[in-house]
Amino acid sequence: MSKDAESTTQSLLVQLRILEAYYEDLVTRESLLSQALLENKAALTAVSSLPENHEMEIVVHIGGGLHIPVTFKPEKKLVVRLGAGIAIEKSKEDTVNFLNKRIEEIEKALREVIAQRNETLKRISAIRDELNKLIKQK
Repeated sequence: MSKDAESTTQSLLVQLRILEAYYEDLVTRESLLSQALLENKAALTAVSSLPENHEMEIVVHIGGGLHIPVTFKPEKKLVVRLGAGIAIEKSKEDTVNFLNKRIEEIEKALREVIAQRNETLKRISAIRDELNKLIKQK
């Protein structure tokens, strides 16, 4: 193998390793976004099913496999966590709107990550094809 071919092969191998690591990162991001999407859709379903005009006994998950029964009062506001330790109170309607907007944002981010993942996979495949050609020329 000539020095140029060897140099090209080494360069392609480095690019391949970098792209494979990036691809794995994108797969992880896609998984996290998918999980966030499922959680937000479940929250939207739960909030939408809360009664408008009467109290209702519900069970609230508090973590660690524990749940507590509480009485939901429609006149009370829901507490919405915004992130970074910040939470605000919102009406049911405002909470539904907030969740719908957040779901749209997550879906957009998920589409972008999937597009990046697919493009990265194409680049990985192209580099592998080029490496195979170089190896066959040996």
